[in-house]
Amino acid sequence: MARVRKRTELEEEKMTDSNLSRVIRLLEPEEGKKPITKKDACQMLGMTYNTTRLATIIEQFKERQRRTAEQRAKLRGKPLTKDEKVFIIQEYLSGATIDSITKSTYRGVTLVKQVLEEYDVPLRIPGQTYLCQMVLCVINLKLVK
Repeated sequence: MARVRKRTELEEEKMTDSNLSRVIRLLEPEEGKKPITKKDACQMLGMTYNTTRLATIIEQFKERQRRTAEQRAKLRGKPLTKDEKVFIIQEYLSGATIDSITKSTYRGVTLVKQVLEEYDVPLRIPGQTYLCQMVLCVINLKLVK
């Protein structure tokens, strides 16, 4: 049975998709440029020097990126099903971010926002809770009447 290694706080902070992409670009540079060392790559990711683990992390990241691109390509140009629309609305109303919804449905941000606007779901303003927005909506409706 494989042992799952717990990440340190520094690893959690630095092991982002954008940082992993940057490290891969620097490890596999364009023609004529010198690649960084694996030790530097490990430091950039906030992990101890371990080439086997670094290779595994990079391999898993590339596989995840490939799968995501494959799923998005498969769904590109196809209309949303009713179930997908219901899922998007339910997730958003339960507090999920638009970014997390796009990742779970493999659909674009614009499409998710279109569904929310089509069904008159009030978009959250950053820094405010959904409850706070609903109270403001009710107050605005009373003022309009």
